[in-house]
Amino acid sequence: MEDIKETVTEQLQKMHRLMHRSSCGGRKKGHNPHRGQGRVLKILAKNADITQKELASMLDMSKQSLAEVLGKLEKNDLITRVPAEADKRVLIIQLTDEGKKIAEELGKKRDNILLMLDCLDEDELKVFSNFLTRIMTHSKELFPIEEKHQRKCHRHTTNDEKERD
Repeated sequence: MEDIKETVTEQLQKMHRLMHRSSCGGRKKGHNPHRGQGRVLKILAKNADITQKELASMLDMSKQSLAEVLGKLEKNDLITRVPAEADKRVLIIQLTDEGKKIAEELGKKRDNILLMLDCLDEDELKVFSNFLTRIMTHSKELFPIEEKHQRKCHRHTTNDEKERD
């Protein structure tokens, strides 16, 4: 059982690297529009007038991490935060015209990662999705880590990937 676990773990790590490369257009360096700011823009394009709390939930991000990403987007005039009509304490996130333009560009590009899954039919994709969901849920239960530690781990993982490439 341990051998197959190690094999699957190695396969998942290789898949992660392949997904990263394909989402960057095969370049070793470059912006990945499916992470961070690009991901936020794509969600905002599909969900007009969403709250910061709803967006954090959809992205499975902490409020602090999302606030940092939104701050960058706001600084670049891609989003605005406006108080909600019903409760002025709640902020509604909206795309600016420039933000809509960029989100539209991201939406037009066929995601290369989707092409990787073309070898599976719909039933296989559903089973695979269920497996991944179970693994992620179990992992979160096993390894509940603080946000500060997550960022530190991510930096180390990113640096390790750069060295492997």
